[in-house]
Amino acid sequence: MADITLDMMEYSSDALAQAAYVTDGYGSDVTSGETYTESKYDTSASSNLYDGNVSTYWRLLSYTSSDYCKIQYASAKTIAKYTMQAADSTQTAYYWAAWTLQGSNDNSDWTNVDVVTGQSFTDSEKKIFYVDTPTSYTYYQFIAISNAQAHAFMGEIEMMEANLQCHSESTIKTQGSYSLKGVGAAQDTYGELAISFDGADEATTLTAETGQTVTFGGTAQLDTAQYKYGTSSLLLDGNSDYVTVPDSDDWAFGSGDFTIDMWVRFTGTINSYATLFDHYTDANNFFRLTSGDGATLGQLFLYIRDAGTFEVNTSSDTALVADTWIHIAIVRSGDTFKMYQAGIEVATADVSSDYSMPNLTSVFTIGFNNAIRYWNGWIDAVRITKGTALWTSAFTPPTSLYALGGSLNKTLTKTF
Repeated sequence: MADITLDMMEYSSDALAQAAYVTDGYGSDVTSGETYTESKYDTSASSNLYDGNVSTYWRLLSYTSSDYCKIQYASAKTIAKYTMQAADSTQTAYYWAAWTLQGSNDNSDWTNVDVVTGQSFTDSEKKIFYVDTPTSYTYYQFIAISNAQAHAFMGEIEMMEANLQCHSESTIKTQGSYSLKGVGAAQDTYGELAISFDGADEATTLTAETGQTVTFGGTAQLDTAQYKYGTSSLLLDGNSDYVTVPDSDDWAFGSGDFTIDMWVRFTGTINSYATLFDHYTDANNFFRLTSGDGATLGQLFLYIRDAGTFEVNTSSDTALVADTWIHIAIVRSGDTFKMYQAGIEVATADVSSDYSMPNLTSVFTIGFNNAIRYWNGWIDAVRITKGTALWTSAFTPPTSLYALGGSLNKTLTKTF
């Protein structure tokens, strides 16, 4: 759960409430045991969407127009995140291509909560979606549109609340009711790139939470047997596997601060020069995080080579440990680059304060470098954050996947 730093607080009463603070995260799925209805169906009711079984499904009766499936809560819910999982292999060609999630408090006047278009799904593929402005509603409905091939199927839907909590000093608890309004930014939010690697086992297609297409190379695939968060992680076999995302100005860092962080794991002995990421233009211009060899096997090396000169060439003093999920972070703050393992600083390198990194024009590669060196193991929760040094000293690694991105603008009322 991510802390919120409040820039402004307003109270309807009670100055003592200034000791209050807000935390932000996601709760568990809240679809089970509610009231379900639908516009129409052929042989399967929309309750199948919420039964935890991807082999059951709801099927659109009409694929030339749209149908809806509706969920009614006993009390209003503030949905901030939801997942859509395609039906199993028997219906793999027929899926929802687009939908609108709407909310209502009277089952009559509906407000668009999220509008999604241009979707495609593989067998049992699971995707995550986030609501930009979570609002409390008693009724939610998905208005779904087929991919126009046939009667479209969806296997499972999960819905999660914004899980906002108000915490206060004990002296406030006798002060009655008050309203707390906070405007702030989440500490653990999406950056310019965020890849949860959540999906069906052995899946080889994925879209990052930040919208980029993730391209799988070799036999790279998602694996539900190991993961740090969610339901799966990226599995790389160490001899042919990697994934890429297209080049972007979002990771042309220049002279600014940035953070790249991820979780990694391997079993047995790590490969020589096993690579976690590589942004490579040519042999004289690249940005790379890779393991060592021989006496330095398992220690991580950070390289920035710019016009043939190594501007950063530093390595960790602590080898990675097998069979353990380890948080790795590369951070630039001003004129200092730091490497962290499990929240502990293990390497540092200084550059001139105005040093501008090269604008590397190539795909950003995870699990492989141009010298044909592969990572053998798992990678999860990759994130690139431009313009912010998320950590500048020892820290506790994140305990949950990226929280709500952007800013928080919520009014909460709490009675003690």
